[in-house]
Amino acid sequence: MAVTSSDVLLYFANIVGYSRVIALFGAYYYFHTNWVLGLGLYLYSFGMDMVDGTIARAFNQSSRFGAALDMMTDKMSTPGLFLALTYLYPSFKYFFLFTMFLDIISHYFHVTSTLLRGVKSHKIIDPSEPFLIRLFYGNKTFFTCTCLGHEIFVILLYVIYHYAGPLYTFTLGGKEYTFGLLYLPALLTLPWFISKTCVHVVQLAASARAIAEHDADAANKEAKGKTSKKM
Repeated sequence: MAVTSSDVLLYFANIVGYSRVIALFGAYYYFHTNWVLGLGLYLYSFGMDMVDGTIARAFNQSSRFGAALDMMTDKMSTPGLFLALTYLYPSFKYFFLFTMFLDIISHYFHVTSTLLRGVKSHKIIDPSEPFLIRLFYGNKTFFTCTCLGHEIFVILLYVIYHYAGPLYTFTLGGKEYTFGLLYLPALLTLPWFISKTCVHVVQLAASARAIAEHDADAANKEAKGKTSKKM
């Protein structure tokens, strides 16, 4: 029996994808009025991102539409949380905005350069790419730790604003200090947040250069073709 476009749209994994989008908009709606519910909806969307691919493979329902839906949802997720953080931490709003735009723009440039190379996935990296990019996409452990650590750190910033966890008091140098226990996992995931931000910077620079080199080659070929015709 032939597969129709309606069948693809109703693949189990894609239905999960639709639920992720709905949950995200619900999270955005409640971020500033009911932080627990907003967080719960966000975590649902985040958690389903880890299983939708497994569902697609289990039912032999992998599709380009599903991949596009997944990528779009991913690019809606963390930026939305960054926007929430600009309200919670106004002193750092420009940092959060910069990080948000860097994430989106670097990924767009990377996907564009990938398409120009004629490969099917943006995770297929050219050997000439910078070491950090080859490590990020080529080492599954580093990729997973970086993505998860980055996401968990951002989520913890949101949570800590509302609830820092059980308080712990200690004395250092004769002074008493008190901090919430959730600061500990935040500190532990901070290096991964920094790592992924560095990946975005290097990725943007490398992709911009690759696109410019492609344009230069195209311009040279066009000029050469015009010269040949004149001769």
